[in-house]
Amino acid sequence: MEIVSLVVLLLLPPPPPPPQPPKQVPAAECLTSCGDVNIPYPFGIGPNCSFGNFYTLACTKNAHGHDRLFLGSDGAESVEIIDILLSQGKMRVYNLISWNCYNQSSPEWYFKMNGWPYRFSDADNKFTVIGCDTFAYINGTQGGKPYRSGCMTFCQNDSLSAGGSGSCAGLGCCQTSVPRGLDYIAVWFDSEHNGSSTRSFSPCSYAVLVEENNFSFQSSYITTTDFLDESYHGRVPVVLSWAIGYTTCEEARLDYSSYACVSEHSKCVDSSAAPGYLCNCSIGFEGNPYLRNGCQGVCVGIIFLLSCGLCFYVIYQRRKLEKIKRRYFEEHGGIDLKKKMKEEQNLTFRIFAIKELEKATNNFDDKQILGEGGNGIVYKGVLEDKCIVAIKKPKLIDESLKRCFGNETLILSRINHDNIVKLLGCCLEIEMPMLVYEFVPNGTLCHLIHKIKNQSRVSLDTRLRIAYQSATALEYLHMEASPSIIHGDIKPSNILLDNDYNAKVSDFGASKLIPKDEQQFATLVQFTHGYIDPECLQTYELTYKSDVYSFGVVLLELFTGKKAISFEGPEEQRNLVTTFALFMNENRVFDIFDNQVKEESNMEFIQELSELIKRCLYLKGEDRPEMKEVVEELHTLRRFMQHPWSSEHEQDNVEREGLLEEITTQTYGTRELTVFYSCDASETLHTEGN
Repeated sequence: MEIVSLVVLLLLPPPPPPPQPPKQVPAAECLTSCGDVNIPYPFGIGPNCSFGNFYTLACTKNAHGHDRLFLGSDGAESVEIIDILLSQGKMRVYNLISWNCYNQSSPEWYFKMNGWPYRFSDADNKFTVIGCDTFAYINGTQGGKPYRSGCMTFCQNDSLSAGGSGSCAGLGCCQTSVPRGLDYIAVWFDSEHNGSSTRSFSPCSYAVLVEENNFSFQSSYITTTDFLDESYHGRVPVVLSWAIGYTTCEEARLDYSSYACVSEHSKCVDSSAAPGYLCNCSIGFEGNPYLRNGCQGVCVGIIFLLSCGLCFYVIYQRRKLEKIKRRYFEEHGGIDLKKKMKEEQNLTFRIFAIKELEKATNNFDDKQILGEGGNGIVYKGVLEDKCIVAIKKPKLIDESLKRCFGNETLILSRINHDNIVKLLGCCLEIEMPMLVYEFVPNGTLCHLIHKIKNQSRVSLDTRLRIAYQSATALEYLHMEASPSIIHGDIKPSNILLDNDYNAKVSDFGASKLIPKDEQQFATLVQFTHGYIDPECLQTYELTYKSDVYSFGVVLLELFTGKKAISFEGPEEQRNLVTTFALFMNENRVFDIFDNQVKEESNMEFIQELSELIKRCLYLKGEDRPEMKEVVEELHTLRRFMQHPWSSEHEQDNVEREGLLEEITTQTYGTRELTVFYSCDASETLHTEGN
């Protein structure tokens, strides 16, 4: 039975008539509070008490005789107000929690308001999902355009407390941001995740848009109904942004009869969170800018004292910051690293100051982001010598390796291979030390396969070269690097391409920094699940054969042109590994490959390539080939396609039975794991309507 829970929060009834010209002051009989909530103008209760109908509120008594403040003139829509933040242009209201239990779900709540100057605050709210193996979506509209995002949680019966109280990072609880300008939301649960496999220890799941600062996850929320019944009593705070009217300051000043900033010492500010504008008191004044003489001067002496205090505070903070940077530098092994660098000659490896990297990336501007994954965010930077680099800010690091981080990066910098991105240096004076790599200009393999128009025209020779070069890089890391290195995060977005489409593997050595605890590992899996070795989900440890499995998924994407996980097409074909297994089992694997590959090859080549991919994707690591063997087979396939008459290939009679069972359903203990991830982190659990 499909269980769907829907919460629609549109903010009140059909739009009222346009607001009347403002009064200089509200009438004397107007209420200034309702219960514990203050009511600042332009809001008010009753005639001549508000700036207009948009800002008229209602104060009603509940069943216990307590006054409660609501949006709208009569409060019939039941959107209860918690607080009005005048200077910030925000309002805190209650939002109902959507819940989904094994055999029951919450009713459908409807709160409608079209055309009102309220929006959900992107800065204050997070879409939050609680439960075991729960997949929930949030739909909405943003300036009339549809929007969709989602969030997935998972846990095991024997590790329900692993997430710990306060942590909401995927294990029993997950959160995702919402964009600016939403005026409508709808929440529902994925019907396939109905709680049937977890009902014995986690009976219910919850999803709601909630004020981030007023939510603290407790592990008991997974196994009990405390979240719904005890902690929040069925509703949580959510923050709305509001503004005056729908015009800019420049347009509003043209009609002073309806201009809201009436105080002599007020100024108008265009709202960035909702249509319209806001009023603030000028510097040196405080009060209510929406009232005549509402902004009153602040004592000059107080301003002077505050200025002096600010100067001392800035000096103190700078000294404190320098002390913190020195402590982090020592914690990450910076002193030992400096000594070793002095002992070695002709080093290209550098220790960067955080100021250098901030300048290189324009203070880590979002526009400089090259990519994001489970291990961290990569920025494009330009150093003072005009050298273009890629700067990685890790998200996770094994605490036990912090002391030797500097030495580990020095070792990684000695890796010298044509198909591996060069590590140029590191920055150790921040909590999460950063890595600086050479910049590779032509994007990623993920971009080539999935985002370039007419990608199907990528020749078979180019695909084979990329596959072979990537495999040789992994073989080098496994067998020739000293010490040997497990990559730990092989996926198309970590294979970079130069202008001649030569492959360069990046993010190598990530396994040295990967945490071993279950909670942080769960965060990593959210970004790499489509490629991660299934055995890792039991052991939380990476092996050389983990890289082989991930590379098998990459080969599938490269030669089929399909995404590892896709939300398009039939449901049974959304997982590429599952689809490949199905086609192999039905003896029609030729159909899954890209048309360009089929045009330039033959059935014998397809069969050999399919067999190699199949072996890489075996569920048990011990059954997979070594990377050395993968390199040899890819080399043979390249030679065969370049000189198909020079080799005779006998048909491999290895039976394909059992593959579908082996790699489509991966059950560990009592939990069945369903994959919903892709090579691009921004597509992990997030889709937007156009």
